[in-house]
Amino acid sequence: MKSPTLFSKLWLLAAILLLAACAAPGTAAPPTPFAVARADTPIPTMTFTATFTPAPTDAPTETPIPLATETPTSIPTDTPIVPTETPNATPTQTATETAFQAGAATLTPTPTRPASGASTVTIPTPTVVIPEGWPIIAGTRLGYSLAAPTTWLRVDLRGNGFKTLARLFGTGAAGLLDQIDEFLATPAGESIGLMAVEADITQLFSPVPFPAFAIVSVIDIPPDVTAEELSEVLAANAGIFGAVTVESSEAETLNNLPGVRVIAQADMAQFGLAVQAYVEQVGLLANDKLYVLTLATKVDGAERKRAIFDKIIGSFRPE
Repeated sequence: MKSPTLFSKLWLLAAILLLAACAAPGTAAPPTPFAVARADTPIPTMTFTATFTPAPTDAPTETPIPLATETPTSIPTDTPIVPTETPNATPTQTATETAFQAGAATLTPTPTRPASGASTVTIPTPTVVIPEGWPIIAGTRLGYSLAAPTTWLRVDLRGNGFKTLARLFGTGAAGLLDQIDEFLATPAGESIGLMAVEADITQLFSPVPFPAFAIVSVIDIPPDVTAEELSEVLAANAGIFGAVTVESSEAETLNNLPGVRVIAQADMAQFGLAVQAYVEQVGLLANDKLYVLTLATKVDGAERKRAIFDKIIGSFRPE
């Protein structure tokens, strides 16, 4: 078979995208977070009614001037008038103010009734291991993270860097890149996250380059779906790689979360690639979503890559 053209290489990338975007039939979007209605309680107002009584003013008293007589006449003694003070009126409190002050010390918020359908199930915390020296790749848009070896390249399929590198291979890339962009803009494409690709120099000069890679997708699932059901879905979706032989498909606990793992081999001849691929998929159930990590490499190098794949899987978690 002749060497695959650039177009067929990039078509393989599109196939990988489709694989990561496949969702289970009949899946539903996660429920909208419940909204708690806030009751606006009017703030009580205080009204003061002031009653003011003016203090009495003492009237001036004239002192009589004695007339000069031969016989001195004693001056009458004045009896001081002590003014009676009327206390200033104290502003009276209205019933509204009194009720407000009485209740201020024992103000208790009105309990809010839990929204119907709110889940009370305890969500387990993911437990991961980050190998020493491995950088973390964070998919902030979809809410996940994983670690990859320093020899692996982080690839953002929506970024200009990926498009620039793809166009370096020839003019055939432009048309497919447009198709990829169109796919990424669809609801299925929105579930596609970042890729990590091994910078393997031996694959660069291989007649059929197929470096090891990892890609993440996050899809909505029904809240009552089981891991056993999803293992069948992932096994079926692995067929996007070509003629697939599923070696194992089972539910298991992964990184302290319920999950599924599928291992398969794929003959990719239908894509014009003389490649037997080793494919491993894991899915983590959390937040009414399935976090899918797909890893692939050539079968003839799978034994050397499995240990690396296990470490990448061990670092994968929802955020």
